[in-house]
Amino acid sequence: MKESSKEIGERRASVLEEKRNVTGRISDSCRVVGFGLLAVFYSVRVGGVDMEKIGTAHPCLVWAVGIFGFLSVLSDYLQYTFAAFSVDSALKAPPHTYDDNSLPYKLRYFFYIAKQWAVVAGVVALGLLFVTI
Repeated sequence: MKESSKEIGERRASVLEEKRNVTGRISDSCRVVGFGLLAVFYSVRVGGVDMEKIGTAHPCLVWAVGIFGFLSVLSDYLQYTFAAFSVDSALKAPPHTYDDNSLPYKLRYFFYIAKQWAVVAGVVALGLLFVTI
């Protein structure tokens, strides 16, 4: 039995809604972990004597945690900034669709991926920091 275009459209809308849900959760998680990495970095950099020992024993790992935390938060912000530009462009001209080849659309996707990799790298650096202390 062949599906009607209405059924296909409803299924597509359902899949798109699930995609929005999943990508939103990924973004939320990246944001929380990114700020957490920054908090660890700040704690080690300005903390007491015990924290100072960690910072002096493994300064590269401490800086990696901070830098990747910063990059994840910055990438999160830039993703949403370029997403807003993409939405504005799509709304300006019929048929109100995204231009997959536009720079804002490509940067939106780039920063979506970049924040995830920054979080992974930051968590790995944090894990190495804790394993080596």
